[in-house]
Amino acid sequence: DSSGNQSEILSAIAAVDMETPEASVTQAVAGENGGVEIRYEAVDRGPAGVAALELWALAKGDVWKKLDVEIKPSEKKATLTMNPGRYWLSLVAVDATGSREAEPKTAEVKFGEVELCVKPQAPIITSRGLEFDKVVKGGSKNILHWEATSSFMGENHAGVCLEFSDDGGQSW
Repeated sequence: DSSGNQSEILSAIAAVDMETPEASVTQAVAGENGGVEIRYEAVDRGPAGVAALELWALAKGDVWKKLDVEIKPSEKKATLTMNPGRYWLSLVAVDATGSREAEPKTAEVKFGEVELCVKPQAPIITSRGLEFDKVVKGGSKNILHWEATSSFMGENHAGVCLEFSDDGGQSW
């Protein structure tokens, strides 16, 4: 300036990340009781790096929904629990600058989405009793009462009363 003050010359280098990060589910395996293990890949060709991953699921007849699970970009696999059903899974990558992959919007499947079938836990069958030679109109019958329950059914229970005939249907 005119007074002779001088300041140091400073320089700075700034990196601009123009790349959108990418992620894909490479494998999904359903285990027991709704347990699911997914394997995935995530990359950001820009300098920011992948900061977060979002797992999205599409159930038949529904819309894509973001699942409330933590997926760590550095681990390459995650374990979670899902309700029984058939799903398409997709990952959305977000980098440190906030740049993100597009969220899945349609039922169309793109590269990096996998189909997963989570089966319900096998029911627990409980005997509720036997009735032998119960007298009924026209004869007698033997009755086996049982109940089936599973975690998929919640508080609902299914029961069936089986009857059989050992004389060709003359008595039950």
